[in-house]
Amino acid sequence: MTPKSQTRCFLFTFPVSAANSVSPVGTLKLEKLSLEVGGGLLTDIGAAAAKARLHRDQPQLDFQVVVRSGKGGGGAYIQLLSKPEGMSDAQAIQLIQQASMDEIPGNWQTDVELR
Repeated sequence: MTPKSQTRCFLFTFPVSAANSVSPVGTLKLEKLSLEVGGGLLTDIGAAAAKARLHRDQPQLDFQVVVRSGKGGGGAYIQLLSKPEGMSDAQAIQLIQQASMDEIPGNWQTDVELR
C-alpha cells in the first residue's frame, strides 16, 4: 500500500503459516495517531508552533529549518542555533521533532478478510 503523503506511515502485517500460505484473515491495528502541528516544521506556522512549545520547557533551545532546492530535488534539515549545556545534538533534534507533533495513543483493531 502506498501512503497518501510522505508524513503518513502504514504498517500491514500478514499472518503466514509454517507452510508459507497466507491466512484468510489479517488484523489491522492502530496503536497511535500522529499529527504535525501547524502543517509541520517545513511551514512557518508549524516551526513557530514547535518553537513556542519548546520554549516553555527548554528556553535555551533554538533552531531554524533550512530548506534547500537543487537540480533533481532538494531537502531540508534542522539547524541548531542554541541548546542547553550538556545536551547532545541528537537530544535537541528529538525534542524539536516531538514538539512539532501531537500524538494520540489508541488501541483499535479489526480483522480483515484477505481473500
